[in-house]
Amino acid sequence: LKRAELELQRNEVVSRIDAEKNQEALDEAQASLKQLKQTYELKRAASASTIRIQEIQRDRALEAMRYAQGNAARMVVHSPMEGVVVHNTIWLGGRMGTVQQGDQVRPGVPFLQVVDPSQMEVRVELNQVDLLKVHPGQRAEMHLDAYPGMTLPAVLEELSPLGHPGQFAEAVRSFGARFSVQGTDPRLLPDLSAALDVDLGSQKSVLVIPWQSIGMEADHAFVWLKTTASFEKRTVQMGPRNDLEAVVVSGLSEGDTIRRAAIEEETGAGLR
Repeated sequence: LKRAELELQRNEVVSRIDAEKNQEALDEAQASLKQLKQTYELKRAASASTIRIQEIQRDRALEAMRYAQGNAARMVVHSPMEGVVVHNTIWLGGRMGTVQQGDQVRPGVPFLQVVDPSQMEVRVELNQVDLLKVHPGQRAEMHLDAYPGMTLPAVLEELSPLGHPGQFAEAVRSFGARFSVQGTDPRLLPDLSAALDVDLGSQKSVLVIPWQSIGMEADHAFVWLKTTASFEKRTVQMGPRNDLEAVVVSGLSEGDTIRRAAIEEETGAGLR
């Protein structure tokens, strides 16, 4: 355009034909400039639109990333305490097992526990016939099947007030009980099977006989005591008992021989 304007200023000294050529060149240059300016504005607007589209896509990608991060955070379970993770055996789509990566777990299903090795507990099922024999605070001894020689004391902490159907018969109810283990051992690990011997009370230096050797007549107990010729009925006073034996307070002496069964017609060896 500058060059065309300079050529136009020379029109005073050039011929008329050259002057017209210079004028046409100037008009053409001005038209090209105008077109370039319009094209520049259009390209600038198009570039601004492209930038805006990229910004929208960026914002959408950031929102999707935040949503995915939020979902990932919800899939992480934080334990409120330190301890050892123990997987529960649950029903998993047609099979019993522990949860593995990729399994789906229904809401409300406890699929693992976090236990403190320094505060171990034993959960047991009590038969309904034993319910009245135990109470919170009662002491017991725990034995582990994996370590036969290992024994640790335990205390009954909690006893369920509601029963549930037993394993072998619905009519026989079972009650859940929780014992706390008193003491620690490096071999004591979660999910080991254990047995508990509950202390229902003890007496020292007493005379005990099998419960099956005791008969009841009216409101007193009796046994069949061996004499020189046969067995005679002897009234005895009973003390505490368990499922197998009973304490004899009076009526017998150490060394006496009694019939093993209290039924009079039954014959058999005596019991000392």
